[in-house]
Amino acid sequence: MRIMVIIFFLLMIAGVDGAVAQETSDDCAPRIAFASPEDGDMEIYTMRIDGTDLQQLTINDEDYDDFPTWSPDGTQIAYTHGFRLFIMDADGSHSEEVPIDHSVRYPAWSPDGHYIVFEDNTRIVIVDLTTFETNIISETELRGQYNSSPAWSPDGTRIVYTSSGDREPQLALFLPRLDFYIVNIDGSNRTRVPIGDFGSVGVGNLNWLSDERIIYSSGDLYSSVSMIDLTDNSIIQLTDYLTSIFYGPVVAPNEQQMLIFDRGQLGITDLTVSEIQVIENAPERIFHPAWQPQNDDSAC
Repeated sequence: MRIMVIIFFLLMIAGVDGAVAQETSDDCAPRIAFASPEDGDMEIYTMRIDGTDLQQLTINDEDYDDFPTWSPDGTQIAYTHGFRLFIMDADGSHSEEVPIDHSVRYPAWSPDGHYIVFEDNTRIVIVDLTTFETNIISETELRGQYNSSPAWSPDGTRIVYTSSGDREPQLALFLPRLDFYIVNIDGSNRTRVPIGDFGSVGVGNLNWLSDERIIYSSGDLYSSVSMIDLTDNSIIQLTDYLTSIFYGPVVAPNEQQMLIFDRGQLGITDLTVSEIQVIENAPERIFHPAWQPQNDDSAC
C-alpha cells in the first residue's frame, strides 16, 4: 500500500512539473507583432504563432499605430504612431518617441540593435539609436520616383530597398516599375539589382536571407511571392497568382518558416510554400506582421 501511495505522489509531482514546463514553453514561444483595427483604431498587437493569447499593446484615439518591428533580442518593438517613431517593451510598456525630425514608414531594426532604417517620403534614412543622428542614404532625384521597403542584410552592413531608379513613372496606372537597390549603410556603393528585364510592379516585403537570397512580394496588389538569388540574379516564383493571391511574406529568424497571406488569411509555411497552415485563431484584419526573434540570454 505504501509503495502505491509513493508512486501516486511521484506521478502527481511529474504532472505538476509537466504543466509548469508546458506553461513555460508557451510563455517562451515566439510571438507575432502586427497592426490591426480590431478596436476601431489601428493599434499594435501581439499573439502566439498559433493565434492564441492576443494582447493589445497600444491604445490611441488619434493617430494610428502601424509597422511594428522587433529588436534583434526580441525584447522591444519599434512602431509608428502617425508618422513618428516609437519604441516600447514587448509587453507594451515604456513606450518612448525616438526624437527625430522625419516622417517614418516601414521601419526595420538592424541585426546589431544599434540602428533603425526607414522610409521618409521616398527617401531611405538610418537613425542611430544611441545618438539619434540620422543619415539619408538614398534620395529620389526625379519627380514621381520613389524608394521604399528597406531591409537589412543579415550581417547588418548593407540595406536593400525597392526603387523606381531613373525609370519614368507609369502615369496611366500610377505604379512605376521597380527594381532592388543595395547600398552600404553609409550610403556608398549603390547597386541596382534588376527584377527581370523590365522591373516589377508592387514590390515589397523584402526578406534578406543568410545565403544571399531575398524573398519578396511582387505584382499588382502584391499578388505573388518570389525569391531572387543575389549571386546570379536568378528569380524563382514561389506562388502562382493565377490560382490564388499570395502576399506579405515574413521569414522567421531561423529561416525555416515564413508567414504569408493567402487571399487575406494569415498562415505559416516553409520557404518553398509547399503547404500553408492557416492561423485559424488570428484576427480577420492583420497588417504588417513581424516575427519575434528568440533571445538566447533570456530565461527561456
